[in-house]
Amino acid sequence: MDSDTVTGQIIGVQNCGSLVVVFLHDDSRVVPVPFEHRAFHWLLDGEQCSPNDLAGRRISYDGDRLRFLD
Repeated sequence: MDSDTVTGQIIGVQNCGSLVVVFLHDDSRVVPVPFEHRAFHWLLDGEQCSPNDLAGRRISYDGDRLRFLD
């Protein structure tokens, strides 16, 4: 992982109309990770979970890609 990669825990998900924002807490700040609805639903399908199931999961985000660490 490079220096632009943020690693932390998902603390929430918010539907913002045309986007869904996943909020990542990395010990010192909260980083919003935006998704188009279609991409967000692909994420949920791949993880076989609901949006509520994402809270507490550890991830890394490099500005382009989100990766689950658990």
